[in-house]
Amino acid sequence: MAEPAFRRFGRPAGSYTAVTPAPSPPSLDAVRAKIQGKTLEAPEIGAIVEDLVHYRYSDMEIAAFLVSSANFMTSGVEAMKEVVASCNGCLAWGGRSSWNSPIKAETEDHCVS
Repeated sequence: MAEPAFRRFGRPAGSYTAVTPAPSPPSLDAVRAKIQGKTLEAPEIGAIVEDLVHYRYSDMEIAAFLVSSANFMTSGVEAMKEVVASCNGCLAWGGRSSWNSPIKAETEDHCVS
């Protein structure tokens, strides 16, 4: 392992370390279904968002989710339900910012909604 990894784990460089791959999160099944064209339900999207905020996805798995989600631009009403569920999932895990203005604007930290 690289020196930064040893520092992160609190071990001196050169220490014996056993490393095993992390198992895929169960919500990755929903990403696979999305890749195959399924419209995801709110609980499935919520599980994906939860795994994302807890760093359970690899960069490649995140990319797969983002690319598979890009079909909302052409898929109609069902896909819009996914967009709403995605925003709600982000709102459930992200912090919210509010402004005291005539327009009651509210966003989550990632400005998804």
